[in-house]
Amino acid sequence: AEGYVASEYTEGGSTYYIVEEGGWVAQNTTTGVKYKTLQAAIDACAAGNNTIVLLAEVNEDVTVVQAPNTKVTINGDNNTIAGTITVNGKSAAYATAALNIVNVNFDTKNITKEASINLGVKGNNNARYTNNVTVEACSFVGVNQTKAGIKNYTGGCKNLVVSNCTTDGLHSLVQVKGIDGITVAGVTIKNGKNGIAVG
Repeated sequence: AEGYVASEYTEGGSTYYIVEEGGWVAQNTTTGVKYKTLQAAIDACAAGNNTIVLLAEVNEDVTVVQAPNTKVTINGDNNTIAGTITVNGKSAAYATAALNIVNVNFDTKNITKEASINLGVKGNNNARYTNNVTVEACSFVGVNQTKAGIKNYTGGCKNLVVSNCTTDGLHSLVQVKGIDGITVAGVTIKNGKNGIAVG
């Protein structure tokens, strides 16, 4: 029934189902399926186009693992993500992979990573080389100018587009190095330290 979700578990060789009230966080509008966590919605994405719409505030760190012929759009619908998104490019720079992040309000005040959107994993060369990441119409709010909006940790990322985003109180909106293809347009940066840093 609408608003309820069934959880499966196994005990003593038998399978049981518990039906409980939803608490939906995200919906894949391509398939119509709703999820209790954003990570579950991301993990369920298949080859082709996938659009995930946030239904509520998200308080989790999630990872998008890029794959060939797989396009994922996370549409925040102006909801807040108080955690982080890490993009794992699998050191492959797949030409047919893409991630679009739109209409998300990022709250950086309590995150433990260096940025709200992390292109690759710090200290892990097997997760670098993201490709075709677009961040559009997102806001980033922080304190003490300590966090970044978007950051990579090694060279080799390709095709980053950042457009119509705003920041307030961050160290910088973009901190990237060794990137092959970057477009930044229509952004507003307030109370920041570096703004945009490209090395």
